[in-house]
Amino acid sequence: MTDVGWSQRVSAGLARWPGLVLLALVLPLLLLGWGQASPMPHDEGYYALQGRWMLETGDWLTPYWWDQPVFDRAIGAQWLIALSYRLFGYGNVQAHLPSLGAAIATVLLTFAIGRQLLPRRIAWVGALILALTPLWVSYAHLATQDMLLLAIELAGIYGLIRSGERSPLWSGLAGTSIGLAFWIKGFMVAVPVLALLPYVWVARRSLLKRPAFWAGLGLGWLPVLLWLQISLQRWGLPVVAGLLDKMFLLSKVKQDAPLHALPWYYYLWNVPANAAPWSLLVPLGGWRVATDAPTETPQAGKGWLLLGYPLALLLLLSLFNTKTPYYGLQLMPFLALLSAVGLTHLVQYPQWTGSVCIRRGTVGLALVLLFGTLLLGTGLIPLQPSSLVVPITLAAGLIGVSWLVLLRARTPARQLACWFTGPWLALVLAGQLSLWTDHEPALLQGLAAIAQPLQQSVVDFRGPLQETRANQQAIVLALAAPQLGRRLDETAPLRGLTWQSPEVSRPPDGSVILATLDGWTLLAPDASQHP
Repeated sequence: MTDVGWSQRVSAGLARWPGLVLLALVLPLLLLGWGQASPMPHDEGYYALQGRWMLETGDWLTPYWWDQPVFDRAIGAQWLIALSYRLFGYGNVQAHLPSLGAAIATVLLTFAIGRQLLPRRIAWVGALILALTPLWVSYAHLATQDMLLLAIELAGIYGLIRSGERSPLWSGLAGTSIGLAFWIKGFMVAVPVLALLPYVWVARRSLLKRPAFWAGLGLGWLPVLLWLQISLQRWGLPVVAGLLDKMFLLSKVKQDAPLHALPWYYYLWNVPANAAPWSLLVPLGGWRVATDAPTETPQAGKGWLLLGYPLALLLLLSLFNTKTPYYGLQLMPFLALLSAVGLTHLVQYPQWTGSVCIRRGTVGLALVLLFGTLLLGTGLIPLQPSSLVVPITLAAGLIGVSWLVLLRARTPARQLACWFTGPWLALVLAGQLSLWTDHEPALLQGLAAIAQPLQQSVVDFRGPLQETRANQQAIVLALAAPQLGRRLDETAPLRGLTWQSPEVSRPPDGSVILATLDGWTLLAPDASQHP
């Protein structure tokens, strides 16, 4: 088969089934690696545990932390996790189903948004680049708010783009998404809304005159307002006001939290690093969009959305004092689309001087990756932890070989295949090795050795959990307990199996030690003293 015939077949397949081809490529990235899975305690474990308490208490309106209501964040992610438990049973994978579903939606919505603004082939490439972005893959495997929020934001933006059409559905979707986003992330929804205002003012000002938009806005806020009203009646303003207190806390610089109190330019390097290597193509894609190319169907204000929105969002996130990598996730779909514009320009115009330079630079990077693979594999470059040597070596080798083949690729289709094959195989390998899903391997292995007694009893937790690491360990241990009990203070007698915190100096009288695990002690009442 000739190069032209092969390229034509690939193009025809993508034209007929673009969504199915995307799903076929994305699903292996999401579904591999769940055999060895343990939650990240300080983020996804928190939401998964709150979802479990919702299910077990039957109170689906209150976020609990043990036996206390804690309104320090919105309730949407926990509610969806609890619903997943109800529908599919309790387990670690079930806690992740909402995020996995939202991740698939973000890829398809990125393609749908791209089709409204760019040629279809570029939109498809942009959606695939999003799926091959390390930050996206990482948070697709976390049972947190972030992927859910991104899916709702993209749905609202898609509705906003199409709100100029006659159908009221799209205007309603744009309005509904705001309330639903608050249900997931609370007051932080104000940041993307503010970033969209320039685009709305320039290209979608008529949206504010459409009854469907205001009806959708009210519909989206209705469940939020009902939840707040019921919560206020039940718990009172001091408790529910924790939602506002959390926002004010995040807006302040915390000198004791260096991961949050970061300089204003944090996202200027963090976002490109988390979107690598595709972020290197963003300037070229931005230049092409700024010069009003490429396009198939003219869209008013296209540049204000593809360029203005991510720039405004980047500015607002940089001005906000708390800075974390997952805030940058909201930028990734638009960076992916801009990268796709730049990449398709490179492969379509190989004689362009810039294309030749970038292509040669990519081949040079491939040689560096292959040389690094050799050094890692022979142990000349030590890597800690050593368990990462094999996966990093294989991943770098796969990317290096794929990009080196660019020297022999002549058609645009084959060049794109070379660009994507290595990163796709590397991310699939990382998933197969559970690098995205196994965050507490030591605790998981220790729990496997004492699984039988834990299956047979309600498991309580004893002692304070003030120290950060102890609190994180407690979340993992609580999620692993098939029958979760209560949190006991140091003076309470044991009811049955009890995990005692490392912060407690010694076990109570009349107890026996069944196991120890990373400072935690599994206790049981001494049966000989209770005939």
